[in-house]
Amino acid sequence: HLGFCLIPQAGVAIGLLVAVQENQLFAVYEPLITAVVLASIVISELAGPLIVKKVLVHTGEAGQEGARLFGVVPRRGIVIPLKSVEKWAVIEELVDYAIKVYGLAAEQRQALLSSVIEREKSLSTGIGKGIAIPHGTISQGRSIMGVMGVKPEGIDFHSLDGGKSRIIILMIIPEGCFRDHLLVLAEISKVMSRPEVVERVVRSHDQEEVYHILFSEEKQPGDYFVEEGMSRG
Repeated sequence: HLGFCLIPQAGVAIGLLVAVQENQLFAVYEPLITAVVLASIVISELAGPLIVKKVLVHTGEAGQEGARLFGVVPRRGIVIPLKSVEKWAVIEELVDYAIKVYGLAAEQRQALLSSVIEREKSLSTGIGKGIAIPHGTISQGRSIMGVMGVKPEGIDFHSLDGGKSRIIILMIIPEGCFRDHLLVLAEISKVMSRPEVVERVVRSHDQEEVYHILFSEEKQPGDYFVEEGMSRG
């Protein structure tokens, strides 16, 4: 769909038109070329934005936030502080919040909750350093979705280092997105491995503050999602 999104870009056409006007070799055809190119530019600039909008709606990109933490968690997907005080209650709270944030069907709630709980019972997702990343799968979806909860007092997720988890990131993984899941885990581990970042997040007062802290870390050199976005751009 990239070609359709480039229709409003008329800068190159205008530059070529100027080059034609300055080149005597095209003097005979210059009036005709000018008329055709200018007419094309007018049509492109009028129709282009409408076509781009249609393409964005068709691909599901319309209405998406411009930047997401780790490419997964939107600003509105941050809960601070979490109300629950126990691991299973926290998981249920985050699942319910994800259903609300992403507008998932009510019938998907139980399947998602069961998937997350089953995964957590098989092996704790507390990775240590105050972080836990519970996750579950759903049958439909185009990309990984996530919500983040902050609990300054910490929740016992039976982490590898024995400490309590103060930042819990719930990941919802559609079938077929498991490779992306590994990339997201790597990015979270990289950013959250810095104790000072965790402390700043835990001491934050609202989701806006948390978002700006982590988004600034996300844009550090070497970040996968920033590099991926630049390469696609």
